[in-house]
Amino acid sequence: GPDSLQAVRTFLYNLFSDREIIKLGPPFLQKPLAWLVSFLRSKKTEKMYSLIGGKSPILDITIAQAKALEESLNSSRFTVHGSRLFKVYIGMRYWHP
Repeated sequence: GPDSLQAVRTFLYNLFSDREIIKLGPPFLQKPLAWLVSFLRSKKTEKMYSLIGGKSPILDITIAQAKALEESLNSSRFTVHGSRLFKVYIGMRYWHP
């Protein structure tokens, strides 16, 4: 999700540009319609995000999960080539990272 209120419109555009999420007409219209939908919905969506701290909580939650998983793996009996050094990375599809 967006990490600030300023990121909401771009996040919505990225989301609605994905035909796997929603098909907005024929393929050649997907990006123009995604721009229109993100433009029309951004103010309302910004207001909703402002009610929960001005950003999506999903990144903070995912970072905490990754840290907990990494700590669990590194304190376990699992090894890779004799090493217990695991590094967990995260990624988001429609926003950073």
